[in-house]
Amino acid sequence: MIDEKYYKQAVKSKSIDDSLLKVIRVVPCYHEFIRYVQWHNFASSTVQELNLPTLVLHYENYATKFNDTLHSLLHFLGFDDLTLGSAVLKFVDGKSYMSEYYNISEVKAAQSAMEKLASSNIWDKIKHYFPSP
Repeated sequence: MIDEKYYKQAVKSKSIDDSLLKVIRVVPCYHEFIRYVQWHNFASSTVQELNLPTLVLHYENYATKFNDTLHSLLHFLGFDDLTLGSAVLKFVDGKSYMSEYYNISEVKAAQSAMEKLASSNIWDKIKHYFPSP
């Protein structure tokens, strides 16, 4: 079982204690949640350390504020809106992974573990993907 392989690696990790592992282990593919948070934590600290410019984009903003989101991205990258012309592809929205793949207890377990693993900066950016307590 693939989760067992990653469980053994997580047990050896210094950043994941036993209580956290017990909480998240009930979530299918929990190791992907751990990797997601760790990647964002490392990226955030690197950006701060190197004082790099950043732009945070949220998936759902493409569905609710497509033009504003596209404009922000183009501006951040140094392009004007006219540069792309008709090259902009249609955004397909409506993807909701939480409700399709995880039951409520798994979502709560993932939320609890990710809140503990994530830096406060990262948690502020991702907590809206979880239901309010």
